[in-house]
Amino acid sequence: MRELTLTNRIKGLMHPRAEFLSAVVLLVFVPLIPLGIEWVFKQTLAASTVFLTAALYTISHAFSSQRFWVFLLGVLFVAVLMFCFGHVSAAAQNSAQSTLLDPSTFTYAMYYVSFAVMAFFGYLQARQRWVMHVLELEPFWEFRHYDDNGGGEQR
Repeated sequence: MRELTLTNRIKGLMHPRAEFLSAVVLLVFVPLIPLGIEWVFKQTLAASTVFLTAALYTISHAFSSQRFWVFLLGVLFVAVLMFCFGHVSAAAQNSAQSTLLDPSTFTYAMYYVSFAVMAFFGYLQARQRWVMHVLELEPFWEFRHYDDNGGGEQR
């Protein structure tokens, strides 16, 4: 298989700010849709949903970060959020009040900290995307074309 070069890629289908906006919408806001759907149907958010969404959101941004400290901070937050998810899920099996947390517990505080963690990592992702797409002009939508024989020829 031939190696991809700059000559067989379609670069920058949109203006750099449009590339940035589409990246932010797809990478920062779309992953939060499950929280919005649960809120619409239940008018509340289960702690397990918040912890799981925050953990997945955080680790996906940490893994795609270009900064090592963001990666390490993300792994740390994910470990704490997964502990909280496990604690709340186990407690939910023992009682019918899975959405309510005892205010005296660590998981009660972490329920609200989860939103701050998601906002923080969303901000970092948006900031990284601004640098990538607006300042460095790296396209978000980068598609590759191949000929019918599997070669890297541009159509």
